[in-house]
Amino acid sequence: MKFINLFIASSAEDLREDRLVLGNFIRALNDKYVKSDIYFRLFLREELPEALHPQAVTDSEYFYILFHGKTDKQDRADFETALDRFRATGAPKIFTLYKEVSGDMPEEVRSFLEHLDRDINHFYTTFQHMDTVKMKILLEMCTKPELHAELKLQDGEVLLNNDPMDINTENLPYYRNHEEIQYLREEIQDLEEEFSDILKRRAEHPDDPWLEKRRLKVSKRLDTAKKKLHKYEMELLKASHKLHLILHNGKKIYLRTLQALELLESGQAAKACALLTDEAFDADRRCAEEKAEVIKEDFDALVADRLTKIAGLKAQGITTGRAQEIRRLYEDARSLTIRHGLDLQCVEDYACFLYDQNDFTKGIEIAEQLYHNYLGRGLEKGAQWARICNLCGVLYSDIRQMKKAEDLYLEALSIRRHLSKSQPEAFLPDVAISCNNLATLYRNMQRFSEAEQLHLEALNIRRQLAKKTEAYLLDVAASCNNLANLYRDTQRLNEAEQLHLEALNIRRQLAEKHPEAFLPDAAQSCNNLAILYGTMRQQHNAEQFFLEALNIRRQLAEKHPEAFLPDVAKSCNNLAVLYSTMQRQQSAERFFLEALNIHHQLAEKQPEAFFPDVATSCNNLANLYRDTQRPNKAKQLYLEALNIHLQLAEQHPETFLPDVAKTCFNLGLLYNEIDCPADAFFEEALAIATCFKDTDPHCRQIYNALT
Repeated sequence: MKFINLFIASSAEDLREDRLVLGNFIRALNDKYVKSDIYFRLFLREELPEALHPQAVTDSEYFYILFHGKTDKQDRADFETALDRFRATGAPKIFTLYKEVSGDMPEEVRSFLEHLDRDINHFYTTFQHMDTVKMKILLEMCTKPELHAELKLQDGEVLLNNDPMDINTENLPYYRNHEEIQYLREEIQDLEEEFSDILKRRAEHPDDPWLEKRRLKVSKRLDTAKKKLHKYEMELLKASHKLHLILHNGKKIYLRTLQALELLESGQAAKACALLTDEAFDADRRCAEEKAEVIKEDFDALVADRLTKIAGLKAQGITTGRAQEIRRLYEDARSLTIRHGLDLQCVEDYACFLYDQNDFTKGIEIAEQLYHNYLGRGLEKGAQWARICNLCGVLYSDIRQMKKAEDLYLEALSIRRHLSKSQPEAFLPDVAISCNNLATLYRNMQRFSEAEQLHLEALNIRRQLAKKTEAYLLDVAASCNNLANLYRDTQRLNEAEQLHLEALNIRRQLAEKHPEAFLPDAAQSCNNLAILYGTMRQQHNAEQFFLEALNIRRQLAEKHPEAFLPDVAKSCNNLAVLYSTMQRQQSAERFFLEALNIHHQLAEKQPEAFFPDVATSCNNLANLYRDTQRPNKAKQLYLEALNIHLQLAEQHPETFLPDVAKTCFNLGLLYNEIDCPADAFFEEALAIATCFKDTDPHCRQIYNALT
């Protein structure tokens, strides 16, 4: 059993109820984690003899001091003990929380807080409700890998590993005072009431076209508002986590940064960002750089300034304009970090941000600088180095630079295996991730034996973890799914079927408890089983599971169209391919057309994300028209696909030139069939296929066919 000790120092009388609330919260955490052999042990100051306080503080990982109308001698003594111990060893981490009272702050409290600010640069948090303290505990849990703590904010609920926690978001100032979130919640409530009213009226007047039109319009507005709310909530949660890390890393922070952090914690993100001006930053940077001796703490504080403003911008929602501003601020932080040898975490965050923005070119540039700077400093190759290698591997894999990706994944895996020997709870999940990433790469490279061994290792690790913590069940399902796909590729179909069924059963069980969270995964498992049954020529079973996946995705898309319409299109495409093999061409055409229409609709709003899918749908439907002797329609669609692939290949040649080759080859075949000159298309296809035949299976097939 691993014990995590928390020492709570608090005013004995006026915070009695708050201590009871906190004790119940810790017990609820233990109910979740005791199965994982993790136990949170709570030391309450008033329950311990005074002589035992120093040892209890020393033995604790976390020290919380809560006060209200006063601070007594014992509070301060315990605080000084914790502070001395922290300065010597880095533990316990100290959290100072002041419960606000109406009226003026008592003088002894003011004196204590001024001492924290002035003498030891220690940040304290004000709170009005214990839900703020609970949230701080959860945010801190997210910093401990062995706890596998995943937090979500969803529709006003705080979820820990998808389980609701006893925290009312309206008691969290940064949530309650977030104007956009509160506006969206009010809008959603109004729209839901209007939608319910429309449904009642439609029941009375089912043939009224105006009511149906109104229902669709309100439904669309409701979906958009809910998606925006979820996006804002998750950005706010990420920002809160980043602020938590800035506050409690023990490094110097400017007074303006502290004030901005206080504003952010109270939900005033715009005011916080306005406080962190470029003029103040530039003045402090000049001052720091003009000193005769470089003091790293000064530059740490400058980086904290930039990261705090980034968190404030993200908390308001990432628009195109804010994304550009965030990049500029990351550049400031990166420049200071590289020049003055600071902690590289902010550069790692920058590369991850670029990856999330789908800017792989710039992401690789920053990741490579991160990689070489880490090596140049001669730092110990520990957990951060493994994360950097893994991040670079993901970026290289996305642009199909397989050898570079492989070397980096192997490096990350080696480090994580080594770390897991001494700290299995913390690093075994990372070992499984590295095994999975490398296995996926090997599968794409047709190195199936190596991929199988790594997928099996990942699955075995996750099965062990899931025995202790149900949160890993979803990872077990993912590993079953990955290994099953590999077995399908290598014609071990019965083994693939068993694994896909196991994954589906897990996901269905999870979806019963949390449908919105896990129905998408259940649909994916249905889809995978259907593909497998198609390979096994069990077409009836394949159709059954494709239809189940499509029905789930249609339901999800009714509530969140922008999130799930792409999956609806995938299911339509899969059904169409199945019906083509069953010679049900009319049904195939109907579903191919639906997929193409959805992709056109999505590409109008997000061209970079969905133009590749438009091209794929054009190719699929064109193949059907060619097979059913409709060459003119096929030609029109092939040319649309080729035009899209050529445009995409100009920006990302490594990724999209193989698609250009495939479309040229299809056009060549069609032109041959209708007695038109096809040589130019075949020559273009062969030239590209020759370059990519060793890394892309379609190019290898084209090369073999044309040579």
